[in-house]
Amino acid sequence: MKKQYYICTDSSCDLPPHYYDEPLFRVVALSFEVNGTEYYDRPDGGISSRGLCEMMRGGAAPRTSQITPARWCEELEPMLNEGTDLLLLSFSSGLSGTASAAFVAADMLAEKYPQQKIIVVDTLAASLGQGLLVHLVLKKRAEGASLEEAAEYARSVVQKVCHYFTVNDLVYLLRGGRVSRTSAALGSILGIKPILHVDAEGRLIPIAKVRGRKASLETLLKKMAAKLENKPAPELVFISHADCEDEARIMADEVKKRFGAKETLIHSIGPVITAHAGPGTMAIFFIADSRTE
Repeated sequence: MKKQYYICTDSSCDLPPHYYDEPLFRVVALSFEVNGTEYYDRPDGGISSRGLCEMMRGGAAPRTSQITPARWCEELEPMLNEGTDLLLLSFSSGLSGTASAAFVAADMLAEKYPQQKIIVVDTLAASLGQGLLVHLVLKKRAEGASLEEAAEYARSVVQKVCHYFTVNDLVYLLRGGRVSRTSAALGSILGIKPILHVDAEGRLIPIAKVRGRKASLETLLKKMAAKLENKPAPELVFISHADCEDEARIMADEVKKRFGAKETLIHSIGPVITAHAGPGTMAIFFIADSRTE
């Protein structure tokens, strides 16, 4: 009989709350601060994604914090105390120190629990891109994959998870150092919307600029079309949004119509990602041969 193991990730995966009920699965919350108050990025964290968007539109500038090695140890140790092994799928190391902290914590815990296996996989992903990978690994475990098989599967899929984003206001990317002050000012005046993706190293990279919201959403679909050209219909497409659900539903309808997607999932971008991307962010995630542009 195969030994049981936990699958764990952090809240930057932006998965809907019903995933939290999965057996032997844990989501560790990142924290963020708004107007001097600290919150945790979880369903009962005290502030919703939509609520944060409203605060940001009013001028709030939230700050986020990575998960430290000590916090990882605190969160992971109860699972190890149950005698189970552990597979941890972390937020991209190209966007946060949370991943490197997870590796440090795993080494620390391995000394204390030498009879148990702890495997950390850097997803090089964010938001529902990370969530999509977690979803697939949970499914793999349900099909009977061992800890090592699930970890190897996760590594094999990492570079196939495609992320395409657009934002509605460049001011939030300016705060995070993703665009220059000049680009943000010109973008606001001219209605320029950037198209971004997460590259092979897990970094958020601008890849195009278009004028207007409608064009930016259409460009996300065009990027998807280029990746899926002459390929079978995608099994699953995840779509995340920062308080623009109506547009996300239109996007899902287009994904089904244009690409024959068998299943779509729509969910809000969590507060941690929203803090950096801003209200109106739209993102689409799917599996292709490669995420490389």
